[in-house]
Amino acid sequence: MLTALLAVAGTLLGTAVAAQLQDRSARRAEAVQRRERARAETIDAVRHLAGALSDHRRAMYLRAEAALAGSPHELIERLRADSHHTRSQVNQPHLALRLLVTDRTVRTAADTMIVATYAMRSAGDSWEALEAARVQAVEAHDAFVDSAARHLQAADR
Repeated sequence: MLTALLAVAGTLLGTAVAAQLQDRSARRAEAVQRRERARAETIDAVRHLAGALSDHRRAMYLRAEAALAGSPHELIERLRADSHHTRSQVNQPHLALRLLVTDRTVRTAADTMIVATYAMRSAGDSWEALEAARVQAVEAHDAFVDSAARHLQAADR
């Protein structure tokens, strides 16, 4: 009888330990999935924000270039409308980035990139000023991407 009781107790204890280990393993798998999903969403936000700013930088450059070249008013107005459209495309990925990334360095780099790109609007009084503003915006873009990459690498550790 004692042997049977010990066998039943051992079975119950083994079942409880196995259930606990299985639960712990499931929680770890869920945590890994959450981290992977958050990483993918962060990469998407970085990619979409950098892409939207690249599109807007190009639109701003074409708009200023047309104005400096004395292009027809209709072309300048079309390019102006294009630049307004590309600027509006920045808001959603910027919001996503701010919701996903709390790292101050990445956020500051994103804000610097945005400000540098928007500054191209007021740099259209000469070819030199436009080119300097474009270079500054490209450098800010690269700094943002580098900052985001460092953040993602640190999160992987």
